[in-house]
Amino acid sequence: MSESVASEREELMTASRYEALLRPLSAFPTIIVTGPHRSGTTFATEALGHDLGYMVVREEHFGFKGFRKLLWIIFWTRVARLRIVVQAPAVFHRVPIIARIPATAIVVMRRPLNEIARSWTHTYGEGGKLLDADENNARELNDLGYASGNAAEIKYDLWERWKVRLPNTYDLEYHSLRNHSMYVSDEARRERGASWTNRRTH
Repeated sequence: MSESVASEREELMTASRYEALLRPLSAFPTIIVTGPHRSGTTFATEALGHDLGYMVVREEHFGFKGFRKLLWIIFWTRVARLRIVVQAPAVFHRVPIIARIPATAIVVMRRPLNEIARSWTHTYGEGGKLLDADENNARELNDLGYASGNAAEIKYDLWERWKVRLPNTYDLEYHSLRNHSMYVSDEARRERGASWTNRRTH
């Protein structure tokens, strides 16, 4: 098999991982997308909202770590019969509780740790300020109850233990989204710098 054919086959197999999740996830009125920061939670949330026709709830809508407000959003959207997909990397430590809410799917983004680390080197916050990876890691460690370590790696270790006993859990490979029509390459994002945003759905 030629290298180009093998590469094309791998791309098709990778892309199918995202496509394969759409059908089972469409059965749930509430989808929570979580995982390490910089693992692709924003884009995955936008893509799922677009493809499933769900309302997108971004993490800033509940103050990033506002767990009570998140629960309130889930409750009232159920009452209103709205189907939502929620970006929630900062409440990963609450997954064992959220997963017990009936008819709720938990999707954890999977991305290589070296890519997550590299992604921080060109991540900008409000006003074009370069975000501090070490500071964010310390905050995440505190939420997880750890004093040291790589928060992204710890999240994945915890997830491997949790998902075997929690209902409706799914893994989504970051690279399985690269053929999505809304995807923008890392190179294009770096060129845009602080002006870049992947929050397209309103």
